[in-house]
Amino acid sequence: MKHIRLLTLIICFVIPAYSESAETTSAGFAIKQLDVHIDILIDGTLLVTEKYLIDFYQLYHGFFRFIPLKGEWRTFINGSDINFPWSLKISDVESTDNIKKYIYMDTLYIRLLSLKHENYGNEKEFTLTYRVQGAINFENDNYDELIWSLFGDKWPVWIDKVNMTVALPPVQTASTIEKHVILYIEDKKIKETKGSLIGNELAYHHAIPVQPLGKILLFIKWKKGIIQSE
Repeated sequence: MKHIRLLTLIICFVIPAYSESAETTSAGFAIKQLDVHIDILIDGTLLVTEKYLIDFYQLYHGFFRFIPLKGEWRTFINGSDINFPWSLKISDVESTDNIKKYIYMDTLYIRLLSLKHENYGNEKEFTLTYRVQGAINFENDNYDELIWSLFGDKWPVWIDKVNMTVALPPVQTASTIEKHVILYIEDKKIKETKGSLIGNELAYHHAIPVQPLGKILLFIKWKKGIIQSE
């Protein structure tokens, strides 16, 4: 319990005030499954792949993915408790379907569309890939860290299943991942869990559906020197 409270302080995980609002009930779709894979490259870039299985039960033209580009995490830098500012650069945004994207108020809006922009009535798969610079905290002397919201917190619908894998560059030694924690909200309480480590890859399956406007937050740190500072 003490560990959970400490992590809550570190990363400022906020519990949303969820209600079955008109926005959540009239969204017109549900996310049946979301698979997130993150490759942490040797130069500190993240290569992110998000695969969505969407059930459209109303006529619909697609959906938005929101990615904040600036913010702060509460964390420790060489023992000092500080607000760590981050600023992301997103590039090479691609999808299996047509996309439209624009930036407004420090947020990247990505609208995923069908190839012909037709309405749907059944399940459809979308794949979104993009590169991220500026996500890693290199300021500590002995380790680097990544704090990452797997899919943001603006989805107005339930997400039935979430799977995640994170991979560091392969090395000849044992696993360089020193610590990882995954935080989520259940019954308006912050819960802590862990994934499975195999070498330098972390895998996680979220066992319960994610409520509308909910989020899953990853905290992971690894030995200094594996990733080059940007």
